[in-house]
Amino acid sequence: MQSNLAERLGVHWGSIQNWERGAGEPMIRHLPKIIEFLGYDPLPEPTSLPARIAYARRRLGLTQDELALALKVDVVTVYRWEKGLSAPPLEKTQILQRLLGTRFLLIPLSTF
Repeated sequence: MQSNLAERLGVHWGSIQNWERGAGEPMIRHLPKIIEFLGYDPLPEPTSLPARIAYARRRLGLTQDELALALKVDVVTVYRWEKGLSAPPLEKTQILQRLLGTRFLLIPLSTF
């Protein structure tokens, strides 16, 4: 039931109704519990480094602001990494790997 799912996800049952009708989308902080409930992430895993950073951040339920704070960089820097406008330096790449998981960096940086 919607109320059971809402309780499990920590949201109001009206949110579940809105999501099902397409009248709204879950907030990023709810995505980890939704992925856990489904047992998989319905979005395909991306191949480019910028998209992998955004994908991993989203799976953890972090906003760009929260990731920037964790990395001690400006939020614009995270935005630029995710848009492919710049690449994270090696030091930040290593921190990203620890924070977001080792799988997201399995592609060489030369494909950036």
